[in-house]
Amino acid sequence: MPKANISRLKNKIGVYQILNTVNGKMYIGSTATSFKDRWNGHKKALESGKHVNRYLQNAWNKYGAKYFDWYILETCKNKEDCLPREQFWIDHFTPYDRTLGYNIARSVTQNMLGVKHTEESRAKMRISQKGNLNRVKATIAAAIANKGKKRPLHVNEAVRKFQTGRKMDDATKKKISDAHWTKRGGEETEEKIRNMAEKLKESAKTNHWSKRPDAAEIAERIWNTRRQREADKIKQNEAA
Repeated sequence: MPKANISRLKNKIGVYQILNTVNGKMYIGSTATSFKDRWNGHKKALESGKHVNRYLQNAWNKYGAKYFDWYILETCKNKEDCLPREQFWIDHFTPYDRTLGYNIARSVTQNMLGVKHTEESRAKMRISQKGNLNRVKATIAAAIANKGKKRPLHVNEAVRKFQTGRKMDDATKKKISDAHWTKRGGEETEEKIRNMAEKLKESAKTNHWSKRPDAAEIAERIWNTRRQREADKIKQNEAA
């Protein structure tokens, strides 16, 4: 995803991302005025230490301006489309998770108290929030794009810290156990494995070399082979 050229985005509107290049955390927002004006507003508030988002402000104070890049996720033709599309990208990246980003709320409507939206805009936001199909498509597309790739170390560390100390209740443990049981094939597969194990045991009892008529000859060959290996090792040690 190319870094945005702010000077060329004066008349463009849509959804943007502010990315911390040190830890990969992000803030996602939208603008119905222009990307340039929105970014200048963010930058002015952050540089003065008065940004309304304390998570983004604290990160800016800690890492500095040079470690934050601005990206355009999507441009919109109509102002009414900005918030629904912002919701789509928030659902996709989940930047409200403190291990992943700086957004305060899960829903754009939580950040827009007191602002009146048209009925068309509200309808689009409802579709965006309830449109599981779009979320599934986005998730699948991301999974395909990232297949075979290793997660960055800082992401693994963040996930590890997030999971540390978390306890699952018995119901959750049972669901996970049942899911693994079904994935392995359930009772039918377990029965096949048990039958196979019994057959292998019986085969070992009847087909062991000691049960064969030429067992004495086989034992002699094994013994001679072992003696030869020991003699070879002694020669190698002496030569060394």
